[in-house]
Formats: sequence, C-alpha cells, structure tokens
Amino acid sequence: MNLSKLGDNNEYYSEQFWDRQARIYRTAYVNIALLLSNILVYIYTLSAGDSVFNKFGADTIDILYSGEYYRLFTSMFLHFSPEHLFNNMLCLLILGATVEHDLGHIPYLIMYLLSGLAGNVLTVAWETFTQEYALSAGASGAVFGVTGAVAVIIFCGRKKLKVAGSTVIPRLIAIIALDIYSGYADKTVNNAAHVGGLIGGIIITILITLIGRKKYTMEEWV
Repeated sequence: MNLSKLGDNNEYYSEQFWDRQARIYRTAYVNIALLLSNILVYIYTLSAGDSVFNKFGADTIDILYSGEYYRLFTSMFLHFSPEHLFNNMLCLLILGATVEHDLGHIPYLIMYLLSGLAGNVLTVAWETFTQEYALSAGASGAVFGVTGAVAVIIFCGRKKLKVAGSTVIPRLIAIIALDIYSGYADKTVNNAAHVGGLIGGIIITILITLIGRKKYTMEEWV
C-alpha cells in the first residue's frame, strides 16, 4: 500500500468537505437573514428599553384576552440578555445553514417560523392550564425546531450514516435530552416553548420531506 498516496487522498477529501461546508454557509441566505434580524432587534432593544418587551413579548393574558396575537410572532425576535441571544444564535449558526441546504430556502423559513409559533402556542396552552403566567421572549422555540429538523434529516439518511460509521445520531439524542433537562432544571427557562418548537420542527420537516420527496445524501453531515 502506498501510504503517501493514501494520505494525499485523505487530505483531498478533507479539503472537499470543508469547501462544501463553506459554500453551504455562504449560501444560507435565510439563516443569515434570521441571525442578523435577531441581532439587530436586540441592539434596538438596548436603547428602547423594557417597553419593547411589554409591547411585543409573549404575554398569555394579552394574547388571549386582548387579541394581541402578533406577540406569538414578534416575541421570537426578542432576547432578554446578551447570553440569551448568544446561546440561541450559536445553535442557529451551527445547525441552521446545513438544514437550510437540505430543505431549501423557503421550506426552511417556513419550518423555522412555524416551529417558533408552535413553541409559543404551547406556552400559552401550558400557562392557561397551570394558571402561572410570565412574559417570555426568545428564538429558542424556533431553534429547537431546527434541532427537530436535524433529527428528521438524520433519521432519513441514517443508512448512509451507518455505513460511514458516524456518531451523529447518538450525539444528537444526547444534545436534545440535555437541552430539555436543563430547561426543566432552570425555572427561568420557558421549557414549553422548547418542547413545542421541537415537536413543531419534527412534524413540519416530515411534511416537507414527504411533500418534496426529498432524499438526503448526508454528505454534509459526515
């Protein structure tokens, strides 16, 4: 066996992989727009103050009894702190571009927004059931929807991952389980939005996959 040639091949395939990754991130126009939108809105809230959250945050009482349903949407772009924004945008940056590449620009945007709405709707339902109300905001429901989309994409391409000897599936399960557990452990976290977004992302991505008859090569995941 020519070890030098084998090493050259490995280097070639590694270079191909990273070139493909760079192209995926550069062409993830929707994900880039979502990242910038969340960041710009947060910068605006720094000068506008709490009035923005009081008017546009997810408040179950105002949503149900004042008919301010727009809050289900606007609250997805608000964040209470730099850490809150950073955590959500980091997850979106890592996962969103590849999901957009697999689903397509418009289906990805639909999945993201509907997942965020699903998280907020479940929050309203849960707070109505428990009679415990709180003003909530953040993109975490939508981000969990992106995580749910990853789960569907990986499940559909699992045979190719198995051949490649990938550990993506167990790692993804561990990440989801850890995120949900941390939500339950921290009383300030709106876990209903996380669960709702995750379920929404899974269901919507399944529908997109079936309707679009999508086949996932998994080249960008291994």
